[in-house]
Amino acid sequence: MENFLESFNNIFLWTCLGLLIIYLPRIYYWVYAFKKQQRLVSSKKNRIALIIPARYDSAVVGSLMESIAKQTYDEKFFDTFVIVSDSADPTVEIVKNYKNTYLHIEMEQTCKGEALDSCLKKILKANPDYYDAYIIIDADNILKADFVEEMNNALKSGKQIIVSKKLIKNRLSKSPKANTFFSTCSGLSYTYVDDFGNAFRSKHDIACSLCGTGLTVTKEVIKDLKGWPYRTMTEDFELTADSILKGYSTMYYRHAQNYTEEATTFKVTCNRLMRWLNGYQQTNKLYRSKIEKDTWCGDKIKVKNFDFLYGLWPFLAFLVVGVLNALTNATFLTILLIKGGNWQIALNGLLLALLILYVPMVLYTAIVLIADGKNLKLSFVETFIITFLNPFFFIIYAVAFVRGLFVDVSKWQQVERVDFEGSLKEV
Repeated sequence: MENFLESFNNIFLWTCLGLLIIYLPRIYYWVYAFKKQQRLVSSKKNRIALIIPARYDSAVVGSLMESIAKQTYDEKFFDTFVIVSDSADPTVEIVKNYKNTYLHIEMEQTCKGEALDSCLKKILKANPDYYDAYIIIDADNILKADFVEEMNNALKSGKQIIVSKKLIKNRLSKSPKANTFFSTCSGLSYTYVDDFGNAFRSKHDIACSLCGTGLTVTKEVIKDLKGWPYRTMTEDFELTADSILKGYSTMYYRHAQNYTEEATTFKVTCNRLMRWLNGYQQTNKLYRSKIEKDTWCGDKIKVKNFDFLYGLWPFLAFLVVGVLNALTNATFLTILLIKGGNWQIALNGLLLALLILYVPMVLYTAIVLIADGKNLKLSFVETFIITFLNPFFFIIYAVAFVRGLFVDVSKWQQVERVDFEGSLKEV
């Protein structure tokens, strides 16, 4: 048994080394998190429509509307469309007094995609060429004063879909309830995806991973889609997959920034992750085989699609191998302690597996906090705590995955909001 464990743990070490080598190209993406992105300046004033799905979001939409009212972009060149499902929704009373703001009521909406589709189709039917671009914004967001102006500048790039820089809205609040371990760790996901992923993708014309808030889409794309045909729980990830198939150009633009609200409790965080994981599974069923066929069956292999198809495989394999190794050593440790034997080998193997799983995540978190520290605005103590505790946050993904197997999250649910509206600092 001892010889088996020694061989087993040696194989584990060599496997981890092999996965690290395979993952090295993806690690190179991180370099672009530290590089400055050129700020674009456009002399053209595009007509822009802000589209806000806000069904029963009266608790948060007021701050968003105030930030829209303070935009530096000429108000004659952008309008706001707020989507609700009921004229009795308190959201209606909040938004109706803001200039250039239109209410769109879609009573039959069962998901965000249906809400967007109904509104966009109405705009296209009235005048398909009136707006040059559409910006989709979640109701819990707050826009920096130059957000629309910077998005207009970004359109100079010629890209068809543009992703903004997301900041943590919770950091604007003075309320201790708004800033928790969960909200801070959850907010880091935008830095992972955008600065440590999309920044490189933008530079090398690889399809970006699209987030459905603060997302600009040109009229050519909306007209081509004839609205918004996406219906999964993660319609933004569905757009990512479809943009690969349709060849839409994408870009991450750091200078357009908006604040997004993060969940502050384990329950809400877990429920949100369950919806995301469910949406990813839905999208993979609909698009993965099509993208694989598009990648491998053409005249040339489309290497740039590898990022979407296989980019995370080495990391996921590392996690699976690490957990299996830890469980195996833990099992043998229990057996050897009961029956007698050289249990130190199993203990050493278990500790090594846990160390190999934990240390890289600590180092990655530290690099992320260094790269985006200016935007995250964490104190030294908070930075220290998050660096060493953030790896444990990823356990929630596993919990959400398991819960998702038994809990139905296919229906659009009302998001629980944090009541810190009155304590928000000025943006």
